[in-house]
Parts: sequence; structure tokens; C-alpha cells
Amino acid sequence: MVFDNLFRAKRSPALTESLRCGLASVSDYERRMCETIDSSVVDYCRSGAASERTVAHNRAAFDRLVIRPRCLQRIGGSRSLAVTSFGVSYRMPIGIAPVALQCLAHPEGEKAMARAATTYGVPFVLSVLSSVSIEEMAEAVPRAPKWFQLYIFKDRELTECLVRRAEKARFRALVICVDTPAPGLSRSERRNPLALPEKVTCANFVPNGNGSNGNSKAKSCSASVLDYVRSQLDPSLGWDAIKWLMSVTTLPVIVKGILNRTDALIAADIGVHGLIVSNSGGRQLDCAPASVEVLPEIVSAVGNRVEVMLDSGVSQ
Repeated sequence: MVFDNLFRAKRSPALTESLRCGLASVSDYERRMCETIDSSVVDYCRSGAASERTVAHNRAAFDRLVIRPRCLQRIGGSRSLAVTSFGVSYRMPIGIAPVALQCLAHPEGEKAMARAATTYGVPFVLSVLSSVSIEEMAEAVPRAPKWFQLYIFKDRELTECLVRRAEKARFRALVICVDTPAPGLSRSERRNPLALPEKVTCANFVPNGNGSNGNSKAKSCSASVLDYVRSQLDPSLGWDAIKWLMSVTTLPVIVKGILNRTDALIAADIGVHGLIVSNSGGRQLDCAPASVEVLPEIVSAVGNRVEVMLDSGVSQ
């Protein structure tokens, strides 16, 4: 496991090389990214909504958490971090959240992340705005425990098409983002707009692009794809849209973006399979609460009725 690799005496060649380069923590890698990648990509990856107070809330909330250890607990034998989620066993209670356009940071993009998920036995969530298509991901990393994140678009035919593609590619769950009625306002991106390189695009919306197989609503110009997808976000969505989605798929449906006890109870009442307490890393709404501070309230509200997970601010 990750922690075994970090602390056992015999380290893997990749880890040894990383440590030799001074890369020993997430913040080290973040600093290296800022030194080596175009500033517009850095701003796209790191920026939050408006004044970025939610981003600050996330970090501050984790900084306030403390560990109160117990001593002399007779720890012996085998120890395990394994958990079971939706009938699948994972080696740690950790997953890789959906991140768009990962080929901006590395040529292998999402495929490299999915391979890492396979190596460490954790779920990987492919963003609908990925730079590698659903089909290419399934072909490149068939054993990765993959979930698929999407929005319920204005065009329900488009949404259902994406669901069918995920089912055919043997994804194991659908993660539905519900906190994005409109794109968040990023001042950093306005100051330093992201221009997608010619070979990087939202692959799931490009006909025959990166293995994509048939989407009549797709666009062919990379520069317009992101705008097209944003135009499909539907501010009129209600809980009936989640019921509709659950009626057209047999995959577990996980609702991502819950920050309110009432919303959590509604989701549980209509039968969703999981909740992800998330503020999208502060990218959507300024002055939202830190996800980790809301987590106890949500868990208390729904009890054991649905699986509850946490996203946003987990970086160290």
C-alpha cells in the first residue's frame, strides 16, 4: 500500500527517484508543477471561485483537525485499511476524485492516474470533461476500478448516451455533480485564460477523438468543445432529474456536491446509493463551508441509509 511503500526500508525505484528530486509530499509536487507547467494551466488547476474564500476554508478546516492517539493498545498481527464500497473491496478508504483535462499536466493524463489507482487498489473517477475518452480509458486500463462522473445536461439524450457508454465500458458507478448549475466564476482564469493545446480536448464530446465512439451532439473544434459542454449545464434541474437518471441505469448513483442536511435527506429518501460531501474544491461557490466541517452533519442525518464520502481540501 501507499503507506507501506513510504515507510518500508526497501523503497521502489520510482519513489527513490522522487525523493532524490526532493519530492516527498503533495505540496512538493504542487510546487514542481508551478515551476514547470504553463501559468494558465496552473491557474486553471488551482483557482477557486471569486475571492477563493472556499479554497481557504477547506485548507484551514483540515489544519484545525488534530489526532488524539491512544497508547499501549496491543497492536499486533495483520493490519488493514481495506474497505468495501458498493460491493467492491478496496485496499484503502481513499479514491481519486474527478479532475478535468488531465493531459494538460501529463501526456498520459487520466490513463496514468487510473494505472496508479489499479496499483494501489483504490477507485478512480473519470471526469466527463476528461482528455481521454471513456472508451480509450476502458481499453488502456481495463482492470482499474473506474467510476464515471457526469452532469445531467439539458439534452437528456446526450446524458443517456454518456451513461450507456460508461455501462458498456464496465464502469462501476456514476458520480453525478449537482452543485454546478452554472460554471463557477474564476478571477484567475479571467486574468489568465486557458487556451487548450491542439491535442488536448474534452474527448468524450469529440467524434472519433481519442477513441470516442459516436456522439451526435459532439463538436469537432477543440476550442469550442469546453464552451459547448458549459452551455449544456442546466440551472433548472430538480430532484426529479436524479430520479430520471436512476430509472435509466442499473449502476449505483452517487450524488456529489452535498453541503446541506436537508439535501442529504432528500437524496436518501429517493434512494441514491451514495453521497459525496463536496464544495468542488472551492471552484463553484465562494464563501461555502469547508466540506470536512459539514461531514458530521451529513453523516448524522442519513445514518447508514447511504454511503457517505468526502471530497475537497484533501491534499496533504
